[in-house]
Amino acid sequence: MSSSKEITRQAIGYSGATLVTQLIGLVAAVLSRRFLGPVQIGVWAIVQVVVEYSAYSSLGVSEAAPREIPYHIGKGDKAAAERIKNTVFSFATVSALVLSALVALFALARRPHLSPEMFWGLLFASLIIVLQRVNNLLVVLLRAYKDFALAGKQMTLSAVVNAALTAALAYRYRFFGFMLALCLSYVFNIAYILWKSGIRIRVVFDWKEGWALMRYGFPLQLLGVLNTFVGNIDRILIAWLLGFHDVGLYLVAVMGYSYLAGVPNAVATVLVPHFHEEFGKRQNARELLGYLQKASRAFSELMIVLVGCGWFLSPLFIQLALPEFTEAIRAAQWLMLGSYFLALTHPYSTFLIVIKKHLRLFIVMGVLALMALAAYPPAIRSPHGIEAAAMVGAVLALARFLMVYWLASRQVHEGDEAGHELAGVLLRFAALAALITAFESLFAGLPDSWRPLAQTAAFLAASWPLCSGLYQKLFVFRALRMA
Repeated sequence: MSSSKEITRQAIGYSGATLVTQLIGLVAAVLSRRFLGPVQIGVWAIVQVVVEYSAYSSLGVSEAAPREIPYHIGKGDKAAAERIKNTVFSFATVSALVLSALVALFALARRPHLSPEMFWGLLFASLIIVLQRVNNLLVVLLRAYKDFALAGKQMTLSAVVNAALTAALAYRYRFFGFMLALCLSYVFNIAYILWKSGIRIRVVFDWKEGWALMRYGFPLQLLGVLNTFVGNIDRILIAWLLGFHDVGLYLVAVMGYSYLAGVPNAVATVLVPHFHEEFGKRQNARELLGYLQKASRAFSELMIVLVGCGWFLSPLFIQLALPEFTEAIRAAQWLMLGSYFLALTHPYSTFLIVIKKHLRLFIVMGVLALMALAAYPPAIRSPHGIEAAAMVGAVLALARFLMVYWLASRQVHEGDEAGHELAGVLLRFAALAALITAFESLFAGLPDSWRPLAQTAAFLAASWPLCSGLYQKLFVFRALRMA
């Protein structure tokens, strides 16, 4: 596997780019909603569903690329990696073209029954489906070849260009300008990646290779669908049982959790090709144990810092920026606490996918779906409402981690190794919860205006012994000094 310093450089750079992109995207989202208004945003929401579900037309080949390419590079078979790259691009692009044509034909056939915005929105969607597919495939290839420096730059520049085009075109031409801005943003992304990366694509329809990629990638695609379903159950049930006001409050809590989860998600994206490349070299799951343990410890220590800071600072942010959503504060904190275990799930689920045991993850998602359907309704109906729902979400995150950890540990651990490692994870979480509880109580008498800052400073100081290993083992400070 690549050195810890290289992985750390890539993780820091890509995570930083993710955070910047999220902030710029937030600005663009606010501008688009101000310029378009509720009706046109509603039309875009429907069009967006069409675009989002179009991703499934690739039948999994896009999901296979970032895993199979580094795997074959690790084996030293660069010809196979090149063949997979061309096959994936060809199959995925053609499937997008076919679906795009069907959407356009539907819009033309139904034009008399559609509003002007919906008609043009679907025509734009037919173009966006193709542009988005090509854009996403190029980004996937950057990740597969571990060019995270360029991927991070492209992500940030894309956000800037999209925000600028949205501000200029949506302000003047409303809905049509917004859709045009989105298309032009994808054109910029494609041109920029092709210019900077030197990626070259040949049209290759290797049906045997394509079928093999679908067999591997389609289950991963289905897992993504199940993950989305389980992740949205809480919002659907809150809207159904409590109404749109409460789901609006809950979405603010989810927003805070989503931004907090952005860093571990970005780090997990960096780890994927490294794990696959290493397995390609060694072909032995047991030999990945050391890397898995390092990743798990790093995620654990990283999330202690993020969750603690998020717990104490989120009330201040919501009170200042979104004062009408203060009822969502406690729900946001519970979701953040659960993100500790969701982040820790990443390396173990990635490991199962690397060693091609990913079909077992369907059992995990099925059990989680049943648990969610059983636990959320009574929690939501309780007097605590969305706060109770967030607590259920945190418990489900723990359950998911334990199941995935058990499946992964069976492949690599021997004797008492699994129990000792799990005890370390749970003890660090217990320490995190104890510090949060202690500083909530100790600083309760301070003024609201600066209590969160005092709590955060105290938490960072007290948690340093728990988290110093993150920097020592992954050479964060050393990598920064030597950059």
